[in-house]
Amino acid sequence: MARTLPPALAEVSFAEHLEIAAPLYKTRTQISRHLQTFRDRLSDRTTRAFGIPLRTTEVDIEMQEPANPDIGIGRVFDRSWELLSPVVPVFLIKAVVKRHFSRKIPYIVYMNISRLASQWEASINSALLRLEKEAERRLDESIATVERLIETGREDRAPVIRHDLERIASAQRTVSILEETTRT
Repeated sequence: MARTLPPALAEVSFAEHLEIAAPLYKTRTQISRHLQTFRDRLSDRTTRAFGIPLRTTEVDIEMQEPANPDIGIGRVFDRSWELLSPVVPVFLIKAVVKRHFSRKIPYIVYMNISRLASQWEASINSALLRLEKEAERRLDESIATVERLIETGREDRAPVIRHDLERIASAQRTVSILEETTRT
């Protein structure tokens, strides 16, 4: 079990990683698309207002998939059968030992598949959190750039842009409230 189970579960994890991480990839794509759309619109408006385009291309947000699965076998037998071998010949208890081992295999496999699923869950949750923080950071950078342009730019367009920034901040607060509501 200790030799065959880890490679078998690692193979399953590798073979199914695209399917397991599909929600993560979908979320990354959606966030990147929304962020890019926002940045493109913001760049267009700053170009019209100040004559200065914003940088709108960014490197993709990186994700880290889980490492090799952490497999645990534990004890298959609660008793030390080797102590009985001098007293009872092995061929007499071989069937009992084999039956006991055969009954334990499904539990051990199930336990390790559950552990693998937990590792994937932790990895995906961590990647989603990093994705959210990175998107917020990039959005904040864009807003800070526009605010600097407003402070140094033409005064006749500043109130309109400030109003747009206030709407963006309000939308961010609403999204944060919705995220907190869905988490609970």
